Amino acid sequence: MEPQDIRSFGGTDCEMTQRTPGILLPRMRHAAPPAWSGRIAKGPARWYPFSMPPAHRLASFFVGVDIGNSRAKFGVFHRGRLSRVVSFSVSRLPATLPLPTAGGHVAGVFVASVVPEREHAILHLVEDSFRVSARLIRPEDCDVPLGVTNRKTVGVDRVLAAKAAYRRCAGALIVVSIGTAITVDRVSEKGVFEGGAIIPGPELWLSSLAETSLLPKVSFSCRARLPGKNTSAAIAGGARFGLAAAIDRLISEMEHTGRPRIFLTGGWARTFKTMLAHRAAVCPHLVLEGLHLLFRQTNGKTTP
Repeated sequence: MEPQDIRSFGGTDCEMTQRTPGILLPRMRHAAPPAWSGRIAKGPARWYPFSMPPAHRLASFFVGVDIGNSRAKFGVFHRGRLSRVVSFSVSRLPATLPLPTAGGHVAGVFVASVVPEREHAILHLVEDSFRVSARLIRPEDCDVPLGVTNRKTVGVDRVLAAKAAYRRCAGALIVVSIGTAITVDRVSEKGVFEGGAIIPGPELWLSSLAETSLLPKVSFSCRARLPGKNTSAAIAGGARFGLAAAIDRLISEMEHTGRPRIFLTGGWARTFKTMLAHRAAVCPHLVLEGLHLLFRQTNGKTTP
């Protein structure tokens, strides 16, 4: 019988499994057994019963799920830090989530979604993978003052990103999220989400042009130059410089008085950082950070 979900503990040569009724203990000459293991075999390796460590001694994890228009991100938090992020296409989800939570306890799962038709499948995926019910977060759940006319229709990802960014600087700020769509949102000095602007992201920009009969399909390129010497180069240059200019103009329109901090997040954040005239901090996973912050506010700061 093969042990499953093996994880090393305490720097010893012992290995533990959660899914089997015993533990395979090889002969150890220099390493002491953990306090919760069975006795050590004298001779060939054998299976010995063992008792699991108490729940409070298991590693504790929080999992945040950000369901976007094209991809779903799963972030694992441990000891207050984002330890790993995996991303999948929303149309091609795995049978189980390969996240590093084996040998530990998943304290909670919060889900933020802007794709209602994919929520059911991802909630089931989370529950099957971690054996814990996930909580679907809505904008009104985020504990963020919303200075918009319709609170139910604002994207929960925008509110969570604003929440995480405000936690970092506690002052007026602008969050630019660059993914399938680009959102530019302002948060006041008092932490009120004031709304913003939405424009197409790089892929939407280029795919909309490719729908015409005479224009080719072009991929976004950071190396595009102007003037473009052919149609493809002209499209690539227009996307690179046009989107960067649009983001800069939107930021300028929302700055008002003072100098708000600017945060870039989303899958294209690092790509656009050097293209913008404004100085900005890159925080690619603000939505996941916002979910984790909300979880800790709900369950206490001693949670993962």
